[in-house]
Amino acid sequence: MELINKFRELGYRIRTQLVPGRGSVNGMILMFHRVVEELGEYRHPQLAQLHVTTRHLEHLIVGLREQGYEIISLDGLCHKLNGNQKKAKFVVFTFDDAYRDTYELAYPIFRKHAAPFTVYVPTAVPDNNFIWWYYMLDDLVYRNESLDILTMQDSHHFEVRTEEQKRHAYKAIENLINSIDPNHRRDELARMFARYGLNAREYDRKLSMSWAQLGELSSSGFVTIGGHTVNHYNLAHMTLKEATNEIILGKKRLEEKLDVAVDHFSYPFGSKSAAHFREFDLARSLGYKTCTTSRPGYITQGHCHYTERLPRIMVNMQQTLQGLAGN
Repeated sequence: MELINKFRELGYRIRTQLVPGRGSVNGMILMFHRVVEELGEYRHPQLAQLHVTTRHLEHLIVGLREQGYEIISLDGLCHKLNGNQKKAKFVVFTFDDAYRDTYELAYPIFRKHAAPFTVYVPTAVPDNNFIWWYYMLDDLVYRNESLDILTMQDSHHFEVRTEEQKRHAYKAIENLINSIDPNHRRDELARMFARYGLNAREYDRKLSMSWAQLGELSSSGFVTIGGHTVNHYNLAHMTLKEATNEIILGKKRLEEKLDVAVDHFSYPFGSKSAAHFREFDLARSLGYKTCTTSRPGYITQGHCHYTERLPRIMVNMQQTLQGLAGN
């Protein structure tokens, strides 16, 4: 199987990077997470890189159009890939995780410029069952000078007085959280953070988009709703049955609540360690038109054969218009 997958990977690279050349289709899918008015609320670099300002977002929309890029939907992307359009310049805007600020801050900007975009929704978010623990962890680490983290198996002490100590503690506690059985993670996290006065519900109210807001986006005519599983778990860490249920139940919930067809999907985390051939084959078998990863890359004509593993370019405040348009 390993040898077969090596040949599959080689075939992917040849057809998407070598044979068509980068002049065949000059397109890209951009990946965003949070949009804010001002930076600085969250300090750990892992979170800071997920934020762009409203000014930066609007600058990219206007600037890419001025550079000759057409802003299209994911359905539009399918049309271009299937149409063999040479030297087409296009960009697709995508937002992961259904943050409330996608509705409150990004949506008005796209509406102003009549530009389409996609929101990938883990349904636990609008169902108010999602724990934004990485934001809670940032507050936990940066509001304290020492921490005693209790898990079912052990206790862990951290000094968090310096920036270096805070970054080390964040990573160590992140690893602890990721090691918790998903079936027990919610209760474990509640106990862990409650000890320091952090309530998951407060973060939920602040960060999560509601079904009503998603409904408005969905009915706007220029916002695509994409699947992102139920709980945003790493699919590669799950059994095939569990991963299948995560994807199917998320799709079903979105379609029932919003009365739309969910034809597009994004793998949670989307890196090589979170989405590889098993996950690609699974998503393809479920009939999605496109599936996106977080692996960087531009879109070429060869991707018409690999719509289950489309690359995206993550956008943060360091990503400039020149860096994108000058590819």
